[in-house]
Amino acid sequence: MNRANYIIIEESRLVPKDILEPIIKPFLFVRNPPYRNLPEYKSDPLLKEEGTISYITSAWYTAEYWYEYVKSCIRRMVSGDDTANFLAFDYLITIFHNIKTEEMIKNEMADADPITVQMEYYNIPSGASGKSYFKPTLFNRNLKRAFYPQRDVTYSNKKNPYEIKKTDGEIRFVTVDLATRANKANDNSIIGCVRAIPILGKGYERHLPYMESHKGRDVGIQAKRIKEVFFDFEADYMVLDIQNAGIN
Repeated sequence: MNRANYIIIEESRLVPKDILEPIIKPFLFVRNPPYRNLPEYKSDPLLKEEGTISYITSAWYTAEYWYEYVKSCIRRMVSGDDTANFLAFDYLITIFHNIKTEEMIKNEMADADPITVQMEYYNIPSGASGKSYFKPTLFNRNLKRAFYPQRDVTYSNKKNPYEIKKTDGEIRFVTVDLATRANKANDNSIIGCVRAIPILGKGYERHLPYMESHKGRDVGIQAKRIKEVFFDFEADYMVLDIQNAGIN
């Protein structure tokens, strides 16, 4: 059976996690040269060679799994784990080693969108897609308390321990953008909870205290979850985006 004691994964951000974890990583094993079977070397811990994986990639979106690998590696390295190492280079290294000229870099950047420049040239992960309408920094994040639906381990049929008391005149919405195709990339069902709190003479102040996402799956399972969130949130209205969901 094929095995490796050093695995190099080029453009690792493009390798699906369900290929990396169960298929590629199990190929790794400890290097055991023939001399290690000799009695005088067999039990020497200094001769043990760890299997090694090197991930090589440009920066990518922080929502993807690769970013968790990066943070985990840095935490291990900072904590003193000698088996973890992290290196990051930007476009300046190519100029320093005369791989590219400044003019070449400028021309390449001129034809790329700002997010691509950020990730490919400055080596800075992005929290937003280049096609997104809004940047996260445009939203005022000052929520003092989040709402959570009931959890199995703390379930109570009398009171949700994570509830937020309604204010006078408050209206609550549960919004659902429904996805039904489990294997379609970047297609998730999103359930959001919205509080509309009346402000005298000014309309409503809007709070988004909770949101969850699911890969598209059986609509019966999703309907049950939506119902759970609706009643736990004590919602008044449900807003469903079910275009293309069909009769279900």
